[in-house]
Amino acid sequence: MDKDIIISIRVSYSKSDKLIVGLDAFSNLHVAMYTGQGSYDSRPIERFVDEIRDTVRQLYKAGQLISDGTTLSSHGTVVLKRLKHIED
Repeated sequence: MDKDIIISIRVSYSKSDKLIVGLDAFSNLHVAMYTGQGSYDSRPIERFVDEIRDTVRQLYKAGQLISDGTTLSSHGTVVLKRLKHIED
């Protein structure tokens, strides 16, 4: 897997514009971005370019992205379980 993708899709805690990977209630992968005041805006992984989409899917299937036990609230009805990379 390309480490540059992992660096650009950070799954560690951050209150910056770094991206976070999460799962919705139906186990669909999303990429979320912190938007301020404790909120996140998310998009389904299908909306991202092949390199990001495929890398995130491969990491999740390989068990490299695991739940960290927290949830993200977003604008709208999507609630995500936050995932972290096991090397973080």
